[in-house]
Amino acid sequence: LYEEELGEAWLQYLDIEQSQITKTIFSDVSQPGNFEFHLLLGGAGTGKTIVLLNLILSLSEKGRSVVSIFQNSVAKYLQSGKQKIPGLHIPPHPGSVVVQDDPLNFDELLSLMKNCRKEGVRALVVALDPLQWTERRVLEKFNELIDVTGPKVHTLQTCYRQSFEIGSKAVEVTKN
Repeated sequence: LYEEELGEAWLQYLDIEQSQITKTIFSDVSQPGNFEFHLLLGGAGTGKTIVLLNLILSLSEKGRSVVSIFQNSVAKYLQSGKQKIPGLHIPPHPGSVVVQDDPLNFDELLSLMKNCRKEGVRALVVALDPLQWTERRVLEKFNELIDVTGPKVHTLQTCYRQSFEIGSKAVEVTKN
């Protein structure tokens, strides 16, 4: 039933918006330089994870050291095809580009950022939807994160990986 979604073409497909953001981040972090922090923001189904996967693959192809951090279920899905994720769950190290998908909360993200700076990584790229965090004062904490860390923010607007039912429910909840 979902065979197409396990194919390499689907797993790595980028639309125009996603492709442009991937190229922008790649251009910023692929060369030596000072530490950079990039935030990729978007709701469910906007392609944050796929942008990260393409960024990781592009960096790896260029010989850059990459550290990939995904939840186990997401990593298993992304590796369901022939392509394996470079740098999956290895520790941050000097000069590497650390890429994390959906940190569980604000504290996890801050801890990772501190560790990256301590280890001398080149860049940290994090994809998240702060509205999926369940902790209290999430928007205040998120705004504080932006103010304190000054990341380069990239926003995905187009949602296309959700089913019709989920999309309909989201529209209904938004209207109410």
